[in-house]
Amino acid sequence: MVGGYGGDDGSGLDWQRQQGKPVEEVYSNSNIVEVIRTSFELGHEHKFITEVIVRRANGRIDPITESDYKNINKNGIEDMYLLCINDKVKDYRDTGLLWSFSVFIRSTIIWERVHDLQLGVKSYQQKNNLTAPTITFPGIDKKNIVNTNNV
Repeated sequence: MVGGYGGDDGSGLDWQRQQGKPVEEVYSNSNIVEVIRTSFELGHEHKFITEVIVRRANGRIDPITESDYKNINKNGIEDMYLLCINDKVKDYRDTGLLWSFSVFIRSTIIWERVHDLQLGVKSYQQKNNLTAPTITFPGIDKKNIVNTNNV
């Protein structure tokens, strides 16, 4: 284990197999005011964030894993990102914390834009009552298909 504390079975991947916490444990409207410690593991020549210990404005100390990012209030991710940008987190370069937030923010923005586009197309189709097109040929009557096997 590099840069933090462990307790895994030596495979280095126990943290990947763990289930995320319930949304209620991670989501909070209280701002994040300090990143106390960042733990990471080195695997496949990349650093993987295993845990970020944060202090919230209400004094509560919360451990957050990378799999919990999706359940954190978006303002919490922004708070941690800005703490890194403003050099309030000592080891963000060593741990890859800023990179981790950047990747998460990019993927979230892409997902939201695709989702908005899909909703826009769906509402446009409903608004204009679009259905599958029917092809007609003037002067040609529709013929019934005859099945010759049942004669």
